[in-house]
Amino acid sequence: FADSTRVYQGATRGELARRVEQLHALMSGRDPDLTFVIDMDPARALARSRARLQAGGDGEDRFESFGLPFQEKLRAGFLDLARHAPDRCRLIDGDRAEAAVAADIRTALGALAA
Repeated sequence: FADSTRVYQGATRGELARRVEQLHALMSGRDPDLTFVIDMDPARALARSRARLQAGGDGEDRFESFGLPFQEKLRAGFLDLARHAPDRCRLIDGDRAEAAVAADIRTALGALAA
């Protein structure tokens, strides 16, 4: 959750980024061993999420309600995170079929276990 908090609270609300890092250092001070950043076009991600919610899927629409500009900030924040922490962040192309994304995740996990 540390990386999601960094992006959702820090990167999308720039004035809070420093405070989020301070709180992280005080509360845990540990970074995840591995973070998967599943990257996809923000408009497509938003449409996919809204369709899932309209079909009765579980979840809330709080972040979707902020619209495309918020989704674009999220993407930029996660890509920035992946650039700054390449030793623990794995960037996965999410603009593909679910099975292809899952296969990439399995491959990345297998490489870590080896």
